[in-house]
Amino acid sequence: MAVKKGIRQLVDEANARITTIPVEEARALLGDPDVQFVDIRDVRELEREGLVPGAFHAPRGMLEFWADPDSPYFKPVFGQDRRFVLYCQSGWRSALATAALQDMGLARVAHVAGGFHAWKAAGGEVARKETRAPAAAATRLAGGQVRIPATYMRGGTSKGVFFRLEDLPEAARVPGPARDALLMRVIGSPDPYGKHTDGMGGATSSTSKCVILSKATVPGHDVDYLYGQVSIDSAFVDWSGNCGNLSAAVGPFAIANGLIDPARVPKDGTCTVRIWQANIGKTIVARVPVVDGQVRETGDFELDGVTFPAAEIVLEFVDPSDDGDGGAMFPTGNLVDTLDVPGIGPLQATLISAGIPTVFVNAADIGYDGTELQPAINDDRAALGMLEAIRVAGALRMGLIRTPEEAQTRQHTPKVAFVAPPKDYVASSGKAIAAADIDLNVRALSMGKLHHAMMGTASVAIATAAAVPGTLVNLAAGGGRRDVVRFGHPSGTLQVGASVEQVDGHWSVTKAVMSRSARVLMEGWVRVPADVVA
Repeated sequence: MAVKKGIRQLVDEANARITTIPVEEARALLGDPDVQFVDIRDVRELEREGLVPGAFHAPRGMLEFWADPDSPYFKPVFGQDRRFVLYCQSGWRSALATAALQDMGLARVAHVAGGFHAWKAAGGEVARKETRAPAAAATRLAGGQVRIPATYMRGGTSKGVFFRLEDLPEAARVPGPARDALLMRVIGSPDPYGKHTDGMGGATSSTSKCVILSKATVPGHDVDYLYGQVSIDSAFVDWSGNCGNLSAAVGPFAIANGLIDPARVPKDGTCTVRIWQANIGKTIVARVPVVDGQVRETGDFELDGVTFPAAEIVLEFVDPSDDGDGGAMFPTGNLVDTLDVPGIGPLQATLISAGIPTVFVNAADIGYDGTELQPAINDDRAALGMLEAIRVAGALRMGLIRTPEEAQTRQHTPKVAFVAPPKDYVASSGKAIAAADIDLNVRALSMGKLHHAMMGTASVAIATAAAVPGTLVNLAAGGGRRDVVRFGHPSGTLQVGASVEQVDGHWSVTKAVMSRSARVLMEGWVRVPADVVA
């Protein structure tokens, strides 16, 4: 049913019958004992941007209840004989709120033209609102559990539980067994049933993830980002790499949770968030869309592997290879190596460390054509065993492990993937993918299973390897130099770009760029038994 009045008409009608104070006049009222400023914004806006000094916070959803003397929620401040000056972010909510209070009988009520945005632009004084105290963040409950502030977010084609470092129980604020035990219990691991029924995980590598964020400790950055890949059926958390998909959710979470300087968050436009990826010591730049000072989450950007469209977030992975830290983008110095894989024999592979260490092999060399979907691999124990053997052989050659046994507790890295020239196929959604629309097909495994789409970090590795003539990825895409590649994966296609250069015979990548989206799915607290964090 169509609405009879739009929001603009409601605001216009309210403004026609209420008192609107220009921002300069409002500034002159600051400190007047006869005036009470009332901030009706969401608490997260106050924590992020501050508020007018001395303002009383009355969130818009509770204002009428707090102002009514007969309401059980009445606040005595509204019983005072003072002039109430309301404001929101830009003047729309406060216009409607002022009209509502006026209708309730408050005669001395007005609002600020342009809201808090205009107040700051005019140089108005700003006070800081204290955010939640870390000591009270994790709370022990009488029922035997501890509740911890947390946000459940989708980032790209993954989901994870996000925490602020300061909100964790004290023992879990530092690396070690206490932190690992907490995150495993949050996710519901280890689970011999492989279902994560008693936790927040989804029993897949894409949904068994946790993120810990804090204000940046590295100059030139806004936020520190630490990622933990929780094993599904074993008792360990792998901290050896990054999650490229969840990287898309880091900027939005940081903005919404007070980790970004409010002065750097525009009213409308794009907020650039510089992220320090603490697992691998690399920089990620996220360009997050903002509307009315808050993260825009809805939009029309479509990402294969995600059901619904959302707002586009552009990620730039800066210097994503290991070459700057004494390592090498190609750890062996070769574009193509020959691995001796138990049970297979000699096998050509491209071993690259860009985004995440990855072992690429030709699909045809292991009996595939690159169009396989999850059941073809994940329901075949022999196939999974073969691909794990390839991963272990690659890890040994890359120097990531010293013995094959070490691979059992390093499941997150390296990744193993197989590539093939473009070929028509039908994606898991039923969408037809034409060979003419892609440069190559890629299938990659994560935590021992074929990924339902493509890991973000592996996408960086794909783009980088495709840009270097002579790698198996480049040859599958047709060879030659290329800055952008579009590849097919089980859920559809993805385009990724990379800038590479060769100096004195050594290849390096300066950046890789891709688009993702992110959305808050739920926020509040996650609970775990108290003895987990005792």
